[in-house]
Amino acid sequence: LKAMILLEDIKIENGPTVIIKGSCRNRKIFPNFVKLMDSQQESVIEKKLLEEIKSENPPTYLIGKKGDLILIDTHNIHWASNIEKGCRKIIWFYF
Repeated sequence: LKAMILLEDIKIENGPTVIIKGSCRNRKIFPNFVKLMDSQQESVIEKKLLEEIKSENPPTYLIGKKGDLILIDTHNIHWASNIEKGCRKIIWFYF
C-alpha cells in the first residue's frame, strides 16, 4: 500500500501517476514478476503485453487537488506519466 498527498493540483499535464486497477490479479503478468527477480531489466512488463492489458482495462490517471490523499496498491501496474507542463509535487508514504 502506498499513500500520496498532493502538494499542488495534479492534472493530466502535470504527469500524474497512472495505475491499471486490478492488474495484480492478471495471470498474464505472473511470468514477468519471476523474470524481474532474476534480472536487472528496466521494465517488468514487455511493451506488447502492457498494451494488451491496457486495452482490456484502461488506465486511471491519479489527478486531484492540493491536499488530497490518494491510497493505491502498487502491486498493480503503475507508472509516472510524462510531464507536459509545470511539475508534480507529492509526498509518498510507503507501507
